[in-house]
Amino acid sequence: MEKISKRKSDEIYSKLKEDIITGVLTPGEKLSFRKVAHNYNVSMMPVREAMTRLHVQDLITINKKTIRIKKLTASEVEDIFQMRFKLEAMAVEKAMFNIGDQEKDELLNTIAAMDRMRQQPTEWQKLNKQFHLQLYRYANSKILQSTLENLWSSVEAYMHLYVVSRSTDHTLDISHKEHLELIYLVYRKEAAQSVDLLYQHLMNTKQVILQELTQLGG
Repeated sequence: MEKISKRKSDEIYSKLKEDIITGVLTPGEKLSFRKVAHNYNVSMMPVREAMTRLHVQDLITINKKTIRIKKLTASEVEDIFQMRFKLEAMAVEKAMFNIGDQEKDELLNTIAAMDRMRQQPTEWQKLNKQFHLQLYRYANSKILQSTLENLWSSVEAYMHLYVVSRSTDHTLDISHKEHLELIYLVYRKEAAQSVDLLYQHLMNTKQVILQELTQLGG
């Protein structure tokens, strides 16, 4: 029975998370434990477990019995990308000493998969996250990796704005070139240039997101 409840909780969590990230559930929208339980034909326990996980990942807010999809704000974008640069720059500098031919090829394979998924924004977004965390995993720092994974959970709804932006083709062209260049700079152990490019890449991404938020009135 406990395993069934855990499986149901995982299913609800995964579905709600994807709906939040892709905008099916809109920022500020109100949810209820009972409605979610009814929709999934489950008891309240797996729903509460799923909601707790979403709350920990900062995707929803819970105030007493009121649950809302977290609103997207420009100020949070600024905070997140400032933190991303500091932590990801540290990860890049550590990772480059552990990247050889095999690791470079693994990263290039992920980039190639991303390029094939340009017309499927949700899949491209998943691969983009995979690429970045894959690169930082080579830093061989469990604490840094865990911190970055949590930070990426906070940025996913914003990244969806990036992949569905009004200039998607041009945006993804730039991203593709920056990702490729970053791989080769890291492979050649060019620390300063790698960090400079990472900063440029993150600022380009942030700018697109802020433009989309402005269009949405955020």
